Amino acid sequence: MPLARSTRRRLVGAVTTVLAVTLGATPLTAPAHAAPFAGGVLAVEADAVEADAVTAADPIAYPKGGRLVGAGVTGFLTTSNAGITTFRRYSDGSGQSYDGAVYLRSTPTTDFLVFRGSYTITQRNLATNNSLEVPVGSLPGDAKWAGAAADAVFTTVVTDAGTVLRKHVDEAPTVTVTGLPADASSVMVTPATSDHAKVAFTQGGLGKWGLLDLGRCSTTPTSSRPPLTAACTRAAASSAGARACTGSRPRAATP
Repeated sequence: MPLARSTRRRLVGAVTTVLAVTLGATPLTAPAHAAPFAGGVLAVEADAVEADAVTAADPIAYPKGGRLVGAGVTGFLTTSNAGITTFRRYSDGSGQSYDGAVYLRSTPTTDFLVFRGSYTITQRNLATNNSLEVPVGSLPGDAKWAGAAADAVFTTVVTDAGTVLRKHVDEAPTVTVTGLPADASSVMVTPATSDHAKVAFTQGGLGKWGLLDLGRCSTTPTSSRPPLTAACTRAAASSAGARACTGSRPRAATP
């Protein structure tokens, strides 16, 4: 349903503002529930959007009853109570609807749709239309979905040594994130900042988390809880050419 007296530019600002509050699209230094709300920021942004509204183009249709679940560089994602997810572009309002679990992830320049299936995780680059497919399963030893951030899909696999977290990027070697406790469970990677992902997991019945540098596999300290100190090992053409950057295990989280 079109939004009355709205504009394309106003909607872009609106969905981005909402996402910053609900999904942590702006840089995070603490969990969303612990971060104070900066009261004047949204008012300034809203005023700026309102001032520019007179030069904007026609309104964009917003799915009736849709709930905003993502805002990216080129469009936004909504979901309905019936489980239908729609990606709609800012440029012309065109949209595409999907069944099942769909996530919108972004780098500063590119949007990706991630489709979570029972046996395959598919990531689609919306700029090039290239696809990355990562096999997953439900049997012991199979890779399991562990989230997505920026241009990466993450999976976990339980080995004799414990839980292993892996990073998958299209046309790049698989990266193993180390520093995760071997007995970690319920591992989930979500966007945190443009350069970092949040890694949440459970250990010994306690929830813990940290920030993973997506480019260097290093960590950024947080103000309220100790980070997950991570490292990576990149598989090269031969095992002798592997490159590793190491880290340390996290301390117990402070309530």
